[in-house]
Amino acid sequence: MTTRAAREFVEEEIGPRTLGRLLRGYRSSLKLSHAELAKRLGISQARLSDLEGDRKAISPGAAKRLAERAGWPEKDVIQAAMQTKFALSGIPYKVTIRKLRAA
Repeated sequence: MTTRAAREFVEEEIGPRTLGRLLRGYRSSLKLSHAELAKRLGISQARLSDLEGDRKAISPGAAKRLAERAGWPEKDVIQAAMQTKFALSGIPYKVTIRKLRAA
C-alpha cells in the first residue's frame, strides 16, 4: 500500500488529518515525550496539549513557523492546521492546499 493510499484509507476511517492528529503522529513516530516535543517546537506543554487535542487552532503563518522549527513539510502542517480550523467551526469539508507557482 502506498503512502497516499494509506493516508486516504485512514482519512476514510477517522476523518481528515487535523493538526492534533499530525502532531501526535510525529511525536509517536519520533518517540518523543510531550515535554521534548514542546521544547523542540518552542511552545509550552499546555499549548502542545491543546493543539494535539484539537481544542485550539493556529493561523497558517504560525503553522509555517511550527513546520520550520520542527523540520517538517510546511504544506502538511499548514493543511492540517486549516483542517483543524474547519473542524472547530463545524465546517464539514476536507481542506487541500497546493503551492502557487512563482509568477
